[in-house]
Amino acid sequence: MLSSNEVAILGNILNSSWGRGDSATYNCKATLEGNKLKIMYSTSAQFASEKDMYWQQRRIADESAARIADLIKKSKDQFKEMSGSTLKLQETDNKAENRDSLELVNASMNNPRRIFLYRRFACFEILNGSQ
Repeated sequence: MLSSNEVAILGNILNSSWGRGDSATYNCKATLEGNKLKIMYSTSAQFASEKDMYWQQRRIADESAARIADLIKKSKDQFKEMSGSTLKLQETDNKAENRDSLELVNASMNNPRRIFLYRRFACFEILNGSQ
């Protein structure tokens, strides 16, 4: 279990509110729940045809996995720099059906373009201090 000082450090590293967001095209939000770190990646996607939707969704899924991995790597590096100890995480809940979601935001009969909100959820167990 992390000490209260380490929790504060990790919270400051992962805080993306009040103008500290990652990018204008995507967002990663993290929450700490006990010894779990939960990350939600979200972005908007535009699909012009249903025929290409599968391949576009695969590309977005690969991109989301890479962005979450990058966030974890940067967070571990910053945590080590700020606290002097390493952050040990193990990803849990690896089932793809529990991690990805597409939500239709805008569609029109007159326009083939459909706008979706894509979300990916990742859950990590914090192993620091556990036996």
